[in-house]
Amino acid sequence: MRFKLQMRKLVTLLASLLALAPACGESAGGGGGEPAARGGGEPQRFAADITPLNRSEVEGTLRMSLADNHLTVDIDARGLEPSTIHAQHIHGVLDGNREASCPVPADDPNADGFVGLDEGKSAYGGDLLALEPFPTVGPSGRLDWNLTLDVDPDELRPLERRVLLLRGGLADLDAKGGADYVPDLPVACAVIRPLESRASERSKG
Repeated sequence: MRFKLQMRKLVTLLASLLALAPACGESAGGGGGEPAARGGGEPQRFAADITPLNRSEVEGTLRMSLADNHLTVDIDARGLEPSTIHAQHIHGVLDGNREASCPVPADDPNADGFVGLDEGKSAYGGDLLALEPFPTVGPSGRLDWNLTLDVDPDELRPLERRVLLLRGGLADLDAKGGADYVPDLPVACAVIRPLESRASERSKG
């Protein structure tokens, strides 16, 4: 009789321990609901207007989001040279605390009428990230391109101080009367801004 009583107490104790086990697991894991977001929360979202450079007619919009080490880029641009590969790079100024900007005609020291890739670095800085693989634009000159890259966020931040540069266009660099396709010629630029800040700027304008 005493043995049966002890067995019942033991079974009751084991049942209590098993009932407590899931609760302990939830506490150690930070809760039993939805998993915590990696990297501490919502992605950072950015946007920009794509504006022409070097007599091009390229224009469009840029959307970006950065979550942990994943950068998603959405480019919608028109006026690019058809049926050619167009490189896209994020540029930034790493010296001091200066924001990158799009170049202006004054950034053309040799006065040939075009701001070359190296000449424009005084405005937009060095190449921080190539958005590869580069796309081939269709026969209409329209680029509708979306890609996600694994990146080191510390090499890009702060993104709101960077610009996107589109390359590849026709230019008569030797002034001989014939335009050639120059793969590295900057043809469009976008000053990256937080999505909320860009919306506010547009409402004020």
